[in-house]
Amino acid sequence: MGHDVLCKPGKPHYDVLKAYQPIALMNMMGKVLSALVVKDLTYMCERYALLPDNHYGGRPECCMTDTMHFLVHKIKATWRHHKVAVILFLDVEGTFPNVVTTHLLHNMRMRRVPERYVLHSLHKATADG
Repeated sequence: MGHDVLCKPGKPHYDVLKAYQPIALMNMMGKVLSALVVKDLTYMCERYALLPDNHYGGRPECCMTDTMHFLVHKIKATWRHHKVAVILFLDVEGTFPNVVTTHLLHNMRMRRVPERYVLHSLHKATADG
């Protein structure tokens, strides 16, 4: 990460320390590469049906409303068969930073994700952790 300085608006004298505003710039090429990898992996997941039909999170053209419609449909179908519907909601907010990287990489390879993306995921998992 590089550090640069921007001049504050309305400060004509740059010889005064308070006239500058420090900023941090992220590695732009890394962000662009990650965005391209995500776009390509999303395409592969959709094209080759790598995710179950009822997986709505992070998919293009899917939102929380789709999840709710699916749940309502399943509950009503269960009721029509005179059965009881039970749902367990889990708070998984902290789960993904704790993913077992070896299992993730194995699953990606089993689904024939290109090795360059598997290695990119490995790099991201070890760099972010």
